[in-house]
Amino acid sequence: MQDIKIINYVVISGETVTWDELSKEEQNRAAETICDVIMESAGYVRMPAGELDSVQDIQKSRFLHSDGV
Repeated sequence: MQDIKIINYVVISGETVTWDELSKEEQNRAAETICDVIMESAGYVRMPAGELDSVQDIQKSRFLHSDGV
């Protein structure tokens, strides 16, 4: 059986790089941006922590649906 090797690439500012070439901080920022794009396409938007009412709101929901749900 042949081993399969998967290499993840990302395009940042027009430059294609492998995921492993990115620092941990860059990986985290890229992952957050990818997550935001996917969630926004489903109608959700990221709410800054200062706009939530309490710590429980922050812990309960990282994203809120754009119609307030």
